Amino acid sequence: LLSQFLLEDNQAVRENGGIIDKTGFEGLPSSESPAPLNTAQRLLQRARSAAILHNRAHGYMNSEALGGVEDEEKIDNWKIYNIMTMCGSDYNVLKVCLPLSE
Repeated sequence: LLSQFLLEDNQAVRENGGIIDKTGFEGLPSSESPAPLNTAQRLLQRARSAAILHNRAHGYMNSEALGGVEDEEKIDNWKIYNIMTMCGSDYNVLKVCLPLSE
């Protein structure tokens, strides 16, 4: 799962598993405010948001991102997280790749 923060939708990115999250927080509950810039909490929020949007795109409208941890895999200028989600009674772990720039 690749999270792209683009100004406009890109069909090629979507066809290859990309999630278009213009704000980086569209998947989070409206009651959850974005954490301060340049914090680990904010990166985790962006990863959780992408995971929720991914699940919605696959028909799981009541998905919840329960939490996540940074993956051991390293890519320059990216953070990779393993996000646990709940869709009904099913639990899944999604690997989310985030560009560090917002």
